[in-house]
Amino acid sequence: MFSARNITILLIVILLIGGISFLSFKGLNTPIITPNPAPTESSDIVSIQSLPDSSTPETSEVRSPDGVMKLIMEKTTIAYNTTYSFSIEETTQGSAKNSILSKTVLAGTGMELSQNAWSPDNKYFFITEKSGNSINYLVFKADGEYFSENEQYISVVPLFVAKNTGHSLKDITGWDSETLLHVYTIKEDGSRGPSFWFEIPSKAIIQLASR
Repeated sequence: MFSARNITILLIVILLIGGISFLSFKGLNTPIITPNPAPTESSDIVSIQSLPDSSTPETSEVRSPDGVMKLIMEKTTIAYNTTYSFSIEETTQGSAKNSILSKTVLAGTGMELSQNAWSPDNKYFFITEKSGNSINYLVFKADGEYFSENEQYISVVPLFVAKNTGHSLKDITGWDSETLLHVYTIKEDGSRGPSFWFEIPSKAIIQLASR
């Protein structure tokens, strides 16, 4: 027979074993919490890629038929803007550039030189301007003088449209004389239309008998 003292000791042992088992079971089911890594100095840094630009101008030129004069175009692109600068220079050594025009345009618009830009007498030249599907031709005096007080150049296409010939200006290929630009047109259906002369500086538009 167990004495009261032995029974008390046995109960204490049973309670201790039960408590240890309970704590062990609870520990197995306790979720493990992993601390987040400490933020670093670079956490809030956003990498920004700079837009390409060309601070060094791209230069092109076209010479007059006799080789005495040259029209120079400098193209500088920064971000979405492009600046075109045009100047005239004699090909003789030591001659100075005469700045004619500087124009900044948005992406999608560009300016070009034509191989036939110069009039035969070197008094005029034209520059081509393209924007999307539209095109225009700007005629300048080679000496840099204005055609009138507020007219630095003659903008050909708006004048041709205002003439309402029933045809659309397609291209200007060059000069047929010292003052006559040769204009090609298209009809409304897209087929080739008649040719015209555009006279400088009167701005007269003359339809030709042949293309």
